[in-house]
Amino acid sequence: MSFAPALALPHPEAKAPSAVKNELTLAQLKAAVKNPCNPATQPECTPLEQALGPLQRTFEEYKIYTPGQQAAAIAIMAFESGGFAYKTNLNPANYGQGTYAQMQYPSIEKYVSSIKALSPKFQALVKPGTTVTDGAVKNKVLKLVTSNLDYCFGAAPWYMSNKATCDPAVFDGLSKGTDEAYKTYLSKCINTGIDTRMQTWHDAIAALQ
Repeated sequence: MSFAPALALPHPEAKAPSAVKNELTLAQLKAAVKNPCNPATQPECTPLEQALGPLQRTFEEYKIYTPGQQAAAIAIMAFESGGFAYKTNLNPANYGQGTYAQMQYPSIEKYVSSIKALSPKFQALVKPGTTVTDGAVKNKVLKLVTSNLDYCFGAAPWYMSNKATCDPAVFDGLSKGTDEAYKTYLSKCINTGIDTRMQTWHDAIAALQ
């Protein structure tokens, strides 16, 4: 996972694109995530029925309105987490990496610090102006969001609604729902490879359009 490590705070000027707003349904989500996790064998699994509410709420909170934008968020999470199976990175050496977007540190720290309800707990772990190098502390910061499904599913929507390393026009461009728009988002905002990620995108956009 290679989410860009240096993130700006959410940009409040972002507005919903002019495209039609999608109200995500369970039927759409089931069609979008072709290989969902199995809670019987995967302890961190969130079944699609339980994922729907957090996705709906975080899409609304971070203004992820259009089918193309929602499909991009779902596709990234489905790919990174194996169908919502893993919210903690499987490599224990990747300290602080997780959520269903498998966001890396220090991006995860910026996400946690943006959630007002977590401010007291976060400040108890990370003093202002300090750089976290202790892996155990990074894991504790991650735990603040992985213990809550809304926060866990909200990482990708939050990241998408930030300027991050790409122009907001790239985020708005996802409303087109095209392969080109998704590839542009992956290359300019996520800084990752493309080819292996296209199937989850095709599944998601076909389900939501």
